[in-house]
Amino acid sequence: MSEKMPVSAEQARQNIENMPSPEHSKIEHHAEKHGEHSSERNNEKSLSEIRHNVAEKATPTAETIKHASGSEKTKAPQTTIDNELKDMMFTRTLNRVQRQLSPGQRVFSKAIHSNVVEKASNIGEKTIARPIGIIFGGIFALLGSVFSAYLAKQFGMKYNPIVFCILFVGGYLIGSILELLYKLIRRPS
Repeated sequence: MSEKMPVSAEQARQNIENMPSPEHSKIEHHAEKHGEHSSERNNEKSLSEIRHNVAEKATPTAETIKHASGSEKTKAPQTTIDNELKDMMFTRTLNRVQRQLSPGQRVFSKAIHSNVVEKASNIGEKTIARPIGIIFGGIFALLGSVFSAYLAKQFGMKYNPIVFCILFVGGYLIGSILELLYKLIRRPS
């Protein structure tokens, strides 16, 4: 069984008292070697001497706990991951991946991951490219174009592709407004 019960200071003292010490085994070995069999009184006397020696040499439990907790704090300092480290790891990973690409893909990757394009992309992802707006714009453009093409065919007119762009922008704006209203209503008080 790998689980053990927690040991209190009193239980540890009792275990130490009941456990034979190296000195005790030396005494028994010496007695067996010389053919001497000690009496019960000598055993009790030597046992009390051993207990006394152990009690003198043993360190108090409180000191042991303080020493152990103090050493753990100095052994493992925690490192923080800051933006500089993240940027360095991103650059290393990007360079490693780009080395494995073909020359044409490598040039395209370097152009896409240049600082100017990265910053423009980061700004766009927070402001312009709202997922709800794009979904609403796509749905409006699709349904509106199908309806517009059907009407154009029914009345014998030509379909104008600008309708698709207008419907997409209109759907995008409606989706963004709905998202904004949803966030305002759901905002915790």
